[in-house]
Amino acid sequence: MTARHRIRHRQRVDWFRVLADLQHLGLSDSEISERLTIPRRTIGGWKVEGAEPRHSEGEALLGLWRDMTGKTREGYPLQLAGFRRWT
Repeated sequence: MTARHRIRHRQRVDWFRVLADLQHLGLSDSEISERLTIPRRTIGGWKVEGAEPRHSEGEALLGLWRDMTGKTREGYPLQLAGFRRWT
């Protein structure tokens, strides 16, 4: 396969797993909502509907995840977002 036909896989944060990790550590949606000052329905949308947070909200959620898990940015739960062909 030539360089022209390589496939580049893109990854993105798996918000469902971020929230599941926080719940596993004992935080409810209400507690996450209070800590981030984000409506609880918004948290539910990220989890159930597959919506993605705005940048600032995502950064805040990942900051809470880092604080609670003790992990770094390199440890974020990721999922395959699709692929794009390089041309």
